[in-house]
Amino acid sequence: MAFSLDNEPLTIVCPKCGEKINQMIRWFKLDDRSCPGCGAPLDTKELRREVDNVEAETEKMLRDIRKTIEIKLKV
Repeated sequence: MAFSLDNEPLTIVCPKCGEKINQMIRWFKLDDRSCPGCGAPLDTKELRREVDNVEAETEKMLRDIRKTIEIKLKV
């Protein structure tokens, strides 16, 4: 089971109109997102890349923790 931040809330501010956009991370991961206030397209590529990196790093840390626990339980 992969670690996911999809169900975590995130607030960003529209760079065009300043409206706060409160959505779950999964909403920002979808293509063609736009501000619900002014309709300006939102470029979420970098956000998606960063979220993917954090998820991958967290998954690796969780695997490492599980391995450490397994080793300690064998002793």
